[in-house]
Amino acid sequence: MINNLINNTTMCAQTGVIDTEIEYNRKETQNQGNTNKLSYRIGDIDLGLQERPKAQLKLNKEISNFKLVLANGQTLFDTTQSVSNLYFAKHEGHSARYEGFRLIGYKLGKNTKQTPELIQAYMDEELISGASIEASYIVSVQNVGEVDYLDKQFYYTGKTNNPSQSNVSTTNAITIVDYVSNLLRYESNYQDVNASWEIKKAEDLVQSASYDSAKKVVIDNEKVENDLVNRKYYEELSTYNTLITTNKLSGDLLPELFDKENSSKST
Repeated sequence: MINNLINNTTMCAQTGVIDTEIEYNRKETQNQGNTNKLSYRIGDIDLGLQERPKAQLKLNKEISNFKLVLANGQTLFDTTQSVSNLYFAKHEGHSARYEGFRLIGYKLGKNTKQTPELIQAYMDEELISGASIEASYIVSVQNVGEVDYLDKQFYYTGKTNNPSQSNVSTTNAITIVDYVSNLLRYESNYQDVNASWEIKKAEDLVQSASYDSAKKVVIDNEKVENDLVNRKYYEELSTYNTLITTNKLSGDLLPELFDKENSSKST
C-alpha cells in the first residue's frame, strides 16, 4: 500500500548536470594517495531545491450545547456558556503558526491536565438521581496547509503565473471518524439535517482485519486499500461500543492563508 502511495503521489525535483572543476592538491608521496584513499569534501553548494508546500487539515470537536433535565422533566440547564451554578469552559483547541507563507508549527490551547476543559454543574445531590444529560457537539475541519498552485511555473520556480482561486490546490476530508466514549450514547435523532452520521463497526473501518475462532487478529492484505483506520489499532477499535462516520465535511477546502471564508466546514 505504501509503495502504491509513493508511485501515485511522488514528486521528483530534478537538477541539471553540473560540469565544474574543484581545485585541490594532487601531490602525493610514494603513492600514499591510493594507500590512504584520500577523499575531498566539497561543501556549501546550493542546488536551489525548494520544499514543496505542506498540506495540513485541522480537525476540531467541541461541546456546543449542554442540557441537564431532572427526573421530573424540569430543565435545570440548557446553555452554550457559563451560567449560574454551571461552569462551561471555553474551548480553545490549537491554532496553526506561520512564518510568512510557511507552516512552522502549532500553538496549543491553554488547557492542560491540570486545567482541563470542564463543564461543572453545582446542584443538590438528591436531584442527581434520574437526571439526564444531553451534550451536543460541533465537529469542524479546516485547511491550515500552505498555499500550493497547480501550474508548472510555480512548481519549477516558486512563483505562479495564475494566482486565481481555480489554480490553488485544495484538500478534502472525505470521511471523518468519531470514536464515541462508552460512557455516552449517540442519538441520531438530534444530529443536523443531512449530517449523514452512520454507526459503524471496527470491521467496517478496518476491512483488512478480523478475528478468527481463537480471537486472534487475522490480516487480509487484499483488502487493505479499503481501510479507513490503520489496522494496528483494530483491537483497540473493537473496544468501542459506537463508532460513527460522516462525509458531511467532505469538500474541496482552500488554504486558510488564501481564503479563510472557504477553508472550513462543520456539522
